[in-house]
Amino acid sequence: MDDFLEILQASLPEIIGGLILAAILAAVAAVYNKHGQLHALWRRLFRRKCVEIDRTTQVVVQPFLDHSELLGRFQFTRERVIARVHEEYEPVYSDDIRSAFDELNVKKRSKGLNGYYPGPRFRPIAPPKISSINLELDLSPLNYAFVALMKDEEADSFTKQRVREALSKVREPLSAGLRSDHPHFNVHSYNILGTEICLMASDGFTLLRKRGKHVLTGKRRWDVSASGHPVPYDVTHDQLDLTRTVQREVEDEIGGISGDPRRIIFTGLHRNKTSGDIDLLAFWPIDDSAERLGKLITEKYPDQRTRIFKTTRRARESYVWDTDNLIIEFDGHIILQALQDEGVSLEDFVPEALACLELALMAHDRPTLGLALS
Repeated sequence: MDDFLEILQASLPEIIGGLILAAILAAVAAVYNKHGQLHALWRRLFRRKCVEIDRTTQVVVQPFLDHSELLGRFQFTRERVIARVHEEYEPVYSDDIRSAFDELNVKKRSKGLNGYYPGPRFRPIAPPKISSINLELDLSPLNYAFVALMKDEEADSFTKQRVREALSKVREPLSAGLRSDHPHFNVHSYNILGTEICLMASDGFTLLRKRGKHVLTGKRRWDVSASGHPVPYDVTHDQLDLTRTVQREVEDEIGGISGDPRRIIFTGLHRNKTSGDIDLLAFWPIDDSAERLGKLITEKYPDQRTRIFKTTRRARESYVWDTDNLIIEFDGHIILQALQDEGVSLEDFVPEALACLELALMAHDRPTLGLALS
């Protein structure tokens, strides 16, 4: 009996320590299992080993590209983005413009490229009004044929001149509040409004995509998760609901993701000074994990998160069937290291994508790319 007491006395600290540790582990498991997150936590900790970076390294401020113009920074929900549509200022889609557009598509298809889709998009006809309260945009419809004929290298100078003449004629005289001499935001402009969308998966990853050969601008350049233009479907009571644009573009380009559109946040308005593209930047925290996001776009999702992989599942939008993809932790340091490992530089991105990604990282208080945003 005395021997047993001596052994018990000697082992008591270890027994108590073990019981305390077991209790702590049980409590942690209970908390995470309550939300179904224990396995996700383990997977997330394991994934961090895929990309090793030196956290002590000083982040170098990257100069922002010369052809990038960030027109405004903000964090607005849908109700604070007011995009009025003025149908009366739509240029006439005449038979000669239609004929020239059809000829352009014949040339594209003869080279194995997709033709462009005609149909109304929306162009800013006055300078945007950005305040601490909201963003206001005044837009008019413009058939995409005008855009393609002005921006595609296959269109000749004579055709472009015919397009300019058509743009100079609107059916109604501009109201006083919309008259503008701004070089980029006026009734003669053919630069339409687009969206850039940065998705953040439930386990803290994002999708970056390399654009294919069929797009009008930014061919073979890297982009954020999805991008595209508002269409008439997105208009309600003469205003664009740009969250509908975000939802539709993500569904068309990736597939049926799970996410609450009320969580979409618009972070900035950007102009590409080379292409003239004007984009409203957005991020969307979704409910899907990185793994499910990957399985929507490829049959064989790679285990290594820094590996670039091909799109093999075809979405509704044919322009993204030839994209490359990278699913990477939503962390600027890790993204920069992964891009370096894959031989990709920031100059390989369209500038609107970099602005969109940087503002999304800032909004989530994550380490950024270190861009010197103006």
